[in-house]
Amino acid sequence: REAVGGAGVPSAAQHVAQCLLDTGDAAAALPLFERALGGRTSDAGGRSGSERPPSGDALACMVGAADCHAALGEADEAQDMYMRVMELSKAAVGGAVSPANLRAMAGLARLHAAAGRHADALALTMALVDGREALLGANHIETLRAQARLAELYAAHGDTGSALVTFERVSQGYAKTLGRSHSEAQAAELALVDFKRMSSSAAGGSNVGEPLAATAAQASKALMSKASEVSPAAQASKAAEASNVSEFLLASKASKAAAADAAQKALTAAKASMAAEAAKA
Repeated sequence: REAVGGAGVPSAAQHVAQCLLDTGDAAAALPLFERALGGRTSDAGGRSGSERPPSGDALACMVGAADCHAALGEADEAQDMYMRVMELSKAAVGGAVSPANLRAMAGLARLHAAAGRHADALALTMALVDGREALLGANHIETLRAQARLAELYAAHGDTGSALVTFERVSQGYAKTLGRSHSEAQAAELALVDFKRMSSSAAGGSNVGEPLAATAAQASKALMSKASEVSPAAQASKAAEASNVSEFLLASKASKAAAADAAQKALTAAKASMAAEAAKA
């Protein structure tokens, strides 16, 4: 693209930067996002003095750069950029429910949670769930992942009831969207079963929030782990390693089958454990 349109064409650098970020190389991605953003100064909404609303691509570059700063441990720089994107999004197409704004909200919520600002993280994540529902639908995978994170934050506040209701909604949503036999749907159901068991065990303790928060975090991580197995970046990586398309398809099918079998076995074991505990009680 640069050969045709010149080095100032920002889209090529932006796409390469996003691929690098998706594969975990934030250090290499950051200068490319900054380079791409430099090529979009005329539509970056205030960076060049223009009164035009920022374009979606310009905001996406800013969010990508913020994600890089966050991954590199540069929390202050990331927070400033996320907040800038959220401010600029008010005048952009889509406003509060634009994809860039929702990504910025998710990133800022993660920073708040990591810094122990759980009330701020909870408020942002609730708004994120609402935004993703409005943009993508209640049972979209990204909406469900945001809800899983919300359940974790509820648990951190000791709000067991809201956490359980949210995990149940996530489990039902995965089953409806992907089917109960899908590995992610089974992981969601297993997360719910585990959380119910742990919440029952922790109910008699004096500090319920801490163990439940840990359990919810484990459940959320389980869902993210299953999600990574079928993410575009993961699939692209596996495809690159395969010698041909047929080999990749066979390997992918076998991997998914193994993951589904493992999830089903874990789910069966968890339910059996709950039944045994109930019988003892």
